[in-house]
Amino acid sequence: MEFYSHLDRDSSGRVVSFKLLRDHLRDVREVCGEVLGRLPLVAELRGVLVELGELVGGCHDFGKFTSFFQNYLQKGGKEGLKKNHSLISALWAAYSCFRKKGIGSFWEAALVFGVVHHHHGKLENSREFLVDDLYYFRKNKANISPKHKESIAVLRSQVEDILGRLSSLEKEVFFPLPYKEVRKFGEDFLDFGDFYHYLEEVGEFLEERAEEKAERFWRKFNFCLHLLFSVLVDMDRRDASKTIKRKSEVEIPPSIVEKHIRSKYRKAGESELLHSLRNAIFSDLSKRAEEALPRILTLTAPTGSGKTLASFHFALKLRERIQRKRGYRPKIIYALPFTSIIDQNFEIFRQIFDQYLEGFSGRETEFLLKHHYYSSAEYKADGEEFSLDQSMLLIEAWESEVIVTTFVQLFSAILSRTPATLKRFHNIVGSIILLDEVQSLPLKYWTLLEKVFRWLCDYGRCYLVMMSATQPLIFNPDEVEELVHSVYFDKLNRVKIEVFIEKEQKLEEFSEEFLRGYQQEKSYCLILNTISSSQIVFHKLKEGGVDNLFYLSGSILPVHRKIRIEEIRRALEEGEAPVLVTTQVIEAGVDLDFDIIYRDLAPLDALVQAAGRSNRHGRRRRGIVRFVHLINEEKVAYGKMIYGKAHLSVAMSMLGKTKEIEEREFYKMILENYESLVRKQDFSEGEEIWDRWQKEGDYSVIDKFQLIEEKQPRITVFLEIDGEAEEIWHHYYHRVYLERDYRRKRENFLKIRQSFRQYTLSIPMQNIRKAFWDYCGGKTYLIGYVRKEIANDIYDPTTGLRALDEESHLIL
Repeated sequence: MEFYSHLDRDSSGRVVSFKLLRDHLRDVREVCGEVLGRLPLVAELRGVLVELGELVGGCHDFGKFTSFFQNYLQKGGKEGLKKNHSLISALWAAYSCFRKKGIGSFWEAALVFGVVHHHHGKLENSREFLVDDLYYFRKNKANISPKHKESIAVLRSQVEDILGRLSSLEKEVFFPLPYKEVRKFGEDFLDFGDFYHYLEEVGEFLEERAEEKAERFWRKFNFCLHLLFSVLVDMDRRDASKTIKRKSEVEIPPSIVEKHIRSKYRKAGESELLHSLRNAIFSDLSKRAEEALPRILTLTAPTGSGKTLASFHFALKLRERIQRKRGYRPKIIYALPFTSIIDQNFEIFRQIFDQYLEGFSGRETEFLLKHHYYSSAEYKADGEEFSLDQSMLLIEAWESEVIVTTFVQLFSAILSRTPATLKRFHNIVGSIILLDEVQSLPLKYWTLLEKVFRWLCDYGRCYLVMMSATQPLIFNPDEVEELVHSVYFDKLNRVKIEVFIEKEQKLEEFSEEFLRGYQQEKSYCLILNTISSSQIVFHKLKEGGVDNLFYLSGSILPVHRKIRIEEIRRALEEGEAPVLVTTQVIEAGVDLDFDIIYRDLAPLDALVQAAGRSNRHGRRRRGIVRFVHLINEEKVAYGKMIYGKAHLSVAMSMLGKTKEIEEREFYKMILENYESLVRKQDFSEGEEIWDRWQKEGDYSVIDKFQLIEEKQPRITVFLEIDGEAEEIWHHYYHRVYLERDYRRKRENFLKIRQSFRQYTLSIPMQNIRKAFWDYCGGKTYLIGYVRKEIANDIYDPTTGLRALDEESHLIL
């Protein structure tokens, strides 16, 4: 009899490809060892993790040797829970560890058991099985839960099935032990022999570490658990899908960034001072990359000072030095909070690679990968073709040299316990991580993130660079190394902030005041806190006769948003004087440059980010930011609808008696702002996550981490606003929504994913009900849908979706 790990059938049910189970176990075992062997692990873990990686790779599907699974796979038999294979495979892995490494290898056995047991689902705390379930099983206690009682009964049936069919398994290869050990494994477990008692000791060992809150143990254990789980899940899925990518040596010389800068870096009309500052920062970072550096770094530089290219060049030079000195080539992970900036920065990198990197064409994704929810599903490697499923496996695992991604995607591969995201954890190990606009990380998680970053850099040998013009105090400045000097802030004085927050204004009053002072030769950007307030002000200015008026917010469909930004940029570059009414979407990473900014009440770091959109390139003598305080008809500040009480109270306190602030004062002001916030903030939520995870081994607590905290449920809505959208929706409805085959459904969606996103908005459910719930026609699609005939009733190409009350400005 042949034993299979996987079978692929065509639409008629005919087997078109298969893989023998023994070959699958052998291949996954080998590749797990190879991947772990290439990683720059700390010396105490390198050898043991390679050994354990081979062990989990060779044991993870042992349970597929049961007749229950083979009947289910080959004949479609209804075997229920008996076809499951993870638990019995986990026992075989623990037994193999016990036989290979001897009595006392408790933490290693716990690792392999946990990784194999959960490799088809979320990582869970294995102590429940190893302590409670085994005890009830041995004592035949009646108070075991029905669920666990059934699980134990299934396990007994599977072990007995293996023992009853040993003669038919004789020719199979049982990694990492010889065939004769299988009988001893099964009998010993069923008879409560040495192995059974060894499992109980492993459980007691973990229980003691949890009771002791042994942080040092759990930090090492959890890193190993994450890493082994990541490698097994990724390599298992790649082998099952025949996703074989040749390991290639990919060189990316840092000189490509220098060539780009020499040809294009000087902005038209840019001041000599700012140009000199850009060059100085670039030169400083280039020199620092050749030095011996700590693993956690900050890069704090003024807005518009060229951090993006300078930091990328720094990372390439550091990567080159690491390759030269230590013999491995780290990946570069460039993470940002917003998809709009990701698309923008990725395009800059892609242009550099395309123009200056030999061999880039035809193998683009091997060098440079963009990954967020709506990014491309095509993977290009030299001379290799991949199906959509294979491409997604490589993309989602970050199989590239430079990855441009979101904070959400990065942290879901670290603070997570699901296979879909943890499978890329091993490709984070040893990498250089650039966190841009790091001030966007939630204040309440700063103490948690400090510990997570240290954990990742200590055990994962990563380099971390946190970049911002408003550097948050995630680390005490004395505990990390800054890559450039604060003197650069002292040299610039491009903009000043004029403070008017003592005077509360309603929107009509504010609009009338703006119109009285409006100068047609000046460009303006009005940044408001909510979509509804920004739309009201836009219409007031339009009625007031303002020419060259633009609107931008999260209510604008992506298909229009990108065009709008380019129109505004072109108007500014051609010397026109546009007026932009917008929300916070403009504040980070968008390279627009206005004469005068109005900013509604916000935290001080948001105010400084807004100031970065005025006189950004030093073309004028001085830009102006007017800090105002807008309220609604109920006299509630719009800022309080968006920001935390502590942020606003600190801003009001620090600026309440100030009339003007010059740019040279920003650095000191932001430092004082964050020092005040740290004293006010409650960090207990993040500390609880860390303590339960890294002091007690409770993985379920990780689910509490939410980088984007939604105040209410949201729904994605597709707006069928034109003929192209109609075609895309037709494809979605007929080939995705109605398709019952999961694989074809997924492939069909991946083909249209990027274009589909252009016509969708993520909207709070409350606002959908208020604005256009009836327009969705009562349909129960996976997403909301507004048909073309009525789309114009609720969507205006100029101001976007109507009647929304507030904005979640992180679009990920």
